[in-house]
Amino acid sequence: MRHFSAWAAGALAAAIIIGCGPGKQLPDEVPKSNTTERTTTEPKEKVPTVSDPAAKEIVDRAIKACTQNNPDLLAKGKLSKVTANGTVKLPAEASGQFVEVPTFRTVLARWPDELKFTLDYKAHRTGLMTMILRGQFTWWGIDRTQNPNPNPQAIEDLMRTDGLAQHWLPLLFPLVEPKAVLFEPQKGVGTPPADVVRFALPERPVYQLFFDAATGHLTRVEYTHTELQARVQKLWTFSDHKPFAGRILPTKLEYTYNPERGKKDTVEQWTVENWEFPESFDDSVFQPPK
Repeated sequence: MRHFSAWAAGALAAAIIIGCGPGKQLPDEVPKSNTTERTTTEPKEKVPTVSDPAAKEIVDRAIKACTQNNPDLLAKGKLSKVTANGTVKLPAEASGQFVEVPTFRTVLARWPDELKFTLDYKAHRTGLMTMILRGQFTWWGIDRTQNPNPNPQAIEDLMRTDGLAQHWLPLLFPLVEPKAVLFEPQKGVGTPPADVVRFALPERPVYQLFFDAATGHLTRVEYTHTELQARVQKLWTFSDHKPFAGRILPTKLEYTYNPERGKKDTVEQWTVENWEFPESFDDSVFQPPK
């Protein structure tokens, strides 16, 4: 059977917008879902039923650092908008070789299940890539043209898992959600030293979170995810934290994909222009473009 990179065909939008490495190989067609039951493909990992107090202490310190001792700001992060300039690694249309494409990215998010990613490519490609999650509904395409989506549940799972890692976790509020579990704390790991906890929410993989031991800021999110029938290691790193609307948030974001061959591929690099926290979004924001 012929194979191609996950940047192509059925997985293209999901891969480009929310993280998938150029080294990964997928079948010619994204497998269709044969059930209407809401399921998860993640292997079952043993997770405690309650959070470890030492892990909560690490997270509480991070929340104080992020909100500048004003934890009331935490819940207001559930509505957010982020704009960023950066690069995405894409295949050049002529040669097929992967190149870093200058791109402007916008993310709109309304917790817990509404996300909209748009990518405006500045070279090599034309058109505005859009990907939308609204509950169980997913849509992706170029400009107003929808691309095929033979397995909406797989794309939904991808958006929820990667959206949590790269967008919602830097805002920290998911860590205090009623069903969140924090466990296996470690202090002063690595160089520079980081305080580490593991974080779990139902139907999501377990995430390992690294907080700078000196400042308390979140600097790293690691997780392994079953993405369109393949296990993938993923890493988001966050740095250069600056103030936005009373919060201290990262302005440098980098996504690294670790394919099976063991060579790490840096797929996305972003410099944030602004984090915004509107009072509301019109419902039309999460509708497909017309």
